[in-house]
Amino acid sequence: MFNSSNFESQSINVYCTRPGCEKPKNTISPEQINSGAANCAHCGMPLILQGHFVAIALLGEGGFGWTFLGKDIYEEFADNRRVIKLLKLPHAQPQATQNRIRIMFQNEAKILNQLIHERIPRYFASFTTEVEAKTGFVERYYYLVQGYIEGQNLAQELEQKECFSEDEVIDILREILNILRYVHNYDRPQGAIHRDIKPANIMRDLQNQRLYLIDFGAVKQIAQGLPVETTSIVLDKNFAPPEQFFGDQLSYASDLYALAATCLCLLTGNQNPNQLLKESDITDILKVRQVRNQHFATALELMLKHKVKDRPQSAQEVIDILDGRKQSHVVNFFNILKHYISDITSFIKRRVPIKWVTLALLSFVIVVSAYHPLVKILEPKPINAESFIELMISQQNENAKYFSRGEKSLVPELNHNAACQDVYQAKQDGMAAFKEASETGDKEKFDKARLKFRESIQKSLANQNCIPDPETRIQEYNAIVAQTNLASQGQLPTIVVANDVEKISFNNAEYKNKSIIGLEILRGVAQALDELDKTNPLFQVLLVNYTVKDSNLIARDIANQTIPGQGNYFNQSKILGVIGGYTSKYIKEVGDIYGDNKIVLMASTSTAFRDYWQRQNQKLNEYVFRTASNDSIASEDLANYIKKDHAAKKTLIVYNSNDEYSNSLQEELVRQLGTNPRPKLCNLTPNGNTQTATSREENNCIERVTKEDIGVLVLFPSSDYLKSAAEIAKRVKTNNPEIQLIGGDVVYDKETLRLLQSSAEGMVIAVCSHASLANADFQNKASNFWRTRYVSWRTMTTYDAAKVFSQAVETSNLKGLDQDGENIYKILTDRQNKFSVKGANTNVTFDINGDREKITGVGVLVQVKRNNTTSDENNFALLQQPQR
Repeated sequence: MFNSSNFESQSINVYCTRPGCEKPKNTISPEQINSGAANCAHCGMPLILQGHFVAIALLGEGGFGWTFLGKDIYEEFADNRRVIKLLKLPHAQPQATQNRIRIMFQNEAKILNQLIHERIPRYFASFTTEVEAKTGFVERYYYLVQGYIEGQNLAQELEQKECFSEDEVIDILREILNILRYVHNYDRPQGAIHRDIKPANIMRDLQNQRLYLIDFGAVKQIAQGLPVETTSIVLDKNFAPPEQFFGDQLSYASDLYALAATCLCLLTGNQNPNQLLKESDITDILKVRQVRNQHFATALELMLKHKVKDRPQSAQEVIDILDGRKQSHVVNFFNILKHYISDITSFIKRRVPIKWVTLALLSFVIVVSAYHPLVKILEPKPINAESFIELMISQQNENAKYFSRGEKSLVPELNHNAACQDVYQAKQDGMAAFKEASETGDKEKFDKARLKFRESIQKSLANQNCIPDPETRIQEYNAIVAQTNLASQGQLPTIVVANDVEKISFNNAEYKNKSIIGLEILRGVAQALDELDKTNPLFQVLLVNYTVKDSNLIARDIANQTIPGQGNYFNQSKILGVIGGYTSKYIKEVGDIYGDNKIVLMASTSTAFRDYWQRQNQKLNEYVFRTASNDSIASEDLANYIKKDHAAKKTLIVYNSNDEYSNSLQEELVRQLGTNPRPKLCNLTPNGNTQTATSREENNCIERVTKEDIGVLVLFPSSDYLKSAAEIAKRVKTNNPEIQLIGGDVVYDKETLRLLQSSAEGMVIAVCSHASLANADFQNKASNFWRTRYVSWRTMTTYDAAKVFSQAVETSNLKGLDQDGENIYKILTDRQNKFSVKGANTNVTFDINGDREKITGVGVLVQVKRNNTTSDENNFALLQQPQR
């Protein structure tokens, strides 16, 4: 082994990957390393693959393939080891066979590139190399590069002991099922299958003892009803399901059979579980092994059924069996019951004619009446129906705390202190009046609420010790428009504003030192609402908080138009769209929930590449629109800035590979910067660990800055890793003040400045916009509302999102269209009458994908400049507005 940190200063020993090379061990010099080019002295094979991968040892060979342990000489972070797979197609093989093997190898690369999971070795590259042989033929070699997992596979562990205990096997089964649930794309119409699950393809990491699923040697993308070829090349007769022997169509249940056979092998020590199953019944085998856990026994028995249709059809189904939830018929019954409850609630809330409510209730009674005899047949331990209904109602009541139009506060109280007691009390009185009015529809109570909210706003502006509260302004708006005839008739639609609870939680001491993203979003909405005609309103606003854990559950409540805890007065108001403070990590799933129900999601803070989802053979729902600039713009601007002002300096990018925003941003910047010189990478999660970076990773990045003479340090962490990235930057700048700091929009935060202190001065960040570019009306209103004309870019993009909805709803009204999300979508996507509305800075228009169009003013560079008159509230001044 060699020290990767000395790659550029010493010769290293590498392994020639050409099969049959007489002397495969070679030495390459520092000059060859820097040039990225070196050939084997004995056979002419390239030693540095793709300019940066080198093989250092042969791990194994067989069939048409070889596997090497490798290193990446341009990514020398804590663990830059790689597995390099090589496929060589011999000329003696028929052309049809060669083509088939080549296609399978290419498919493996394609699928692995899409499978992004912490328990699957990361895909790095696939490529082809051609070398002329002594015979004159051109030999073609196919390479696949993945992350390396140091440890033993379960087959090796089994050799060291006779068998695994029952509890150990259950733990292994659960771990692999969780991986397969992702691989199979559970609950989606299509996914991937592994086809070669066995103990040798399950690796235990030496450091963290976690299991990894490796060697997707025959992974194939499958579609419903699409037949596949035989897979004898990767067939392991000891573990393969019956259908794989005969070349029949494989399915997710095929992987489940192989996994169960693997568990049987580990449990009994028998290396050929299929032969064991021919000789003995599975029930007898489990009795001999004295298996105590009946859920585990049931799972294995079902997974090993000969017929595919008799097995569980998904990993989730097996997990349910292990958890004692294998009650599929009963679960379906309760799902139907749940929909009945939801529908009846919706009928009542929407004031549907009594005859339809009566019919729904009658149907519900019939279903509940059938419950007891049905459960008696299906389940030995029935669940009480009344308890189930109570549980559902309890869950609805629990979720009610996340929704408000004005009857309660969803943010920590900004002014709950002695100096601002009158501000706080006025808001409390306003919410109490609003709550009463939301049930009775009493317009006098709504007006009382309006007056109290107005009083709270005015007193907060008059007292410098108090904080201007955007939530109170939105509550005041709702109290005003609730008094109109449209609202009382149930014809005034609703726009939802959704915030992550964690992005809006804080205490008063943190307010001046922390970017409260949730408040920044509410500010943008409040400013846009103030510009609307409240006597003839376009919509009212529903404020929503969500947790990451419950984001999908909350989104379904919104999409189904069934808002728990909502006052009766608002039950008929139809939800047209959502302004969401969703991050790129969660926007895919909630976007599908909203889109499937024809509700437009206007994401004001999501910036990640759409390519991230496309690599997973997915895409953002067509009902998702984004008012912030795409990160492809940010990476382009930063690359041009580095090339222009820091061209002679070496660049190091600090990122974490377990986050799509962070990972995709660094990949795009590397692509934009090119290879002259190629930027270095320092991964804070080299093993795909989802926990925060350790001091080892931080120290490694810091040491490399000095050793490799880095002049530009790029910070691309996700929000979870912001603190680690800031710690690295602070220590680096302390040792070398001349280093230029650069960051992505996550780094745009007061917390960054607090952590970096004076080291942050001069740091350059790419964001969507800057308040100094905003129009005068926007700046003046911001100054009047929030005591600063230079608010954050997130306030601007959320203001733009609210303006989009106001323009779209107004257009819908002028055209005489029904007020629903589908018509809003049609207006936004009408290519003939292209949608456009005046935003905080530029007009807001969307490209064909629903992203903000790339024009001048969308995507800028800002720089930390404290005490600068044009710096925004987070101390960032406009540095550059690239021309588009």
